[in-house]
Amino acid sequence: MNKHGGYKGKAAGITDFSVNINHLGMPERAALKLKEAIEGLGRYPEIDGAGMCGYIEKRLGMPEGSVILGNGGIELIYLFARAIRPRTAIVVQPTFNEYKRAFEMYGCRVNDFCAKGSECFMPDMDRLAKIVRSERPDAVALCSPNNPTGTKVEPKAAAGLLEAVKDAGASLLIDESFIDFSVGESFLDYIEEYPVFLARSMTKFYAIPGLRLGYGIGNAGIINKMKKCKEPWSVNSLSLSIIPELFEDEEFEARTLEEYRNGKKAMLDALGETDGIKVYPSQTNFVLCRLERGSGDMLNEHLVRHGFFVRTCKDFCGLGEDYVRIAVRGAAENRALADRVREYMEGAEV
Repeated sequence: MNKHGGYKGKAAGITDFSVNINHLGMPERAALKLKEAIEGLGRYPEIDGAGMCGYIEKRLGMPEGSVILGNGGIELIYLFARAIRPRTAIVVQPTFNEYKRAFEMYGCRVNDFCAKGSECFMPDMDRLAKIVRSERPDAVALCSPNNPTGTKVEPKAAAGLLEAVKDAGASLLIDESFIDFSVGESFLDYIEEYPVFLARSMTKFYAIPGLRLGYGIGNAGIINKMKKCKEPWSVNSLSLSIIPELFEDEEFEARTLEEYRNGKKAMLDALGETDGIKVYPSQTNFVLCRLERGSGDMLNEHLVRHGFFVRTCKDFCGLGEDYVRIAVRGAAENRALADRVREYMEGAEV
């Protein structure tokens, strides 16, 4: 793992653009609920969080038994791999490294399907569907909106893939951890007809990475396999207590989306005026950039001296040391970062 952000950015005064967490912080309603919930730490939580699974199903209008909770979205990714035990899998790249690692941990042979930079890293879904039909893998992994490229695949564009996965007898993992920041459709309406599992993290939008809370929504066949493999009590009572507070805090949701609309516009406008950097379109709370001069590490060396930090992308398949991912924060912070990036690009060696 590329240890970035919170791992390295411990110096006082660092504004961390490498972690794609809501910079507004945890909702106040959730924080107050956590204080109340501390009194209940002397009791065991529900062994599988069934009550909150039912709450989420009703909240999202999903069938009974279609939701599973996890100790962060990452637990659900590994649980999916352990439950499905695919012999072969296809991972749409460049993307979060943990899908491939999870599959390989259980003996799976993983093939990479690489989206092209010339197409802004939007995967060719028709070509992917053809490969699934010919290779007939046991599993396919797709992140949408994707980390780190920011691309989002709409369900209509994936119709051929859904049919191909179903015909091949495969299972489709779609990571929607950043869906709350985006516009457009989710794959929620497809879980009953197709062998689809959606992994969602509550870490990003609600700024609670330390609590480790995620949930998955999926086809009954996949969910039942996952429940048979899941360890008991993986979600603590504090996390369970705030689920309704998070889902029902409409004021926080509206404020976050408005903040990110303004912040992203400020960042894109400022970076767009900088020579030597290509900014890719993004449907979520970060942007992928390619440096035409220098490297991500060199850029970070410059930025850290001025109190900023961004995410280098040399560990992502299909990218390299000339790519960086920059989280969207407040408009003023974004403009300040862009000014420092411009300074670097004007002085970087070719």
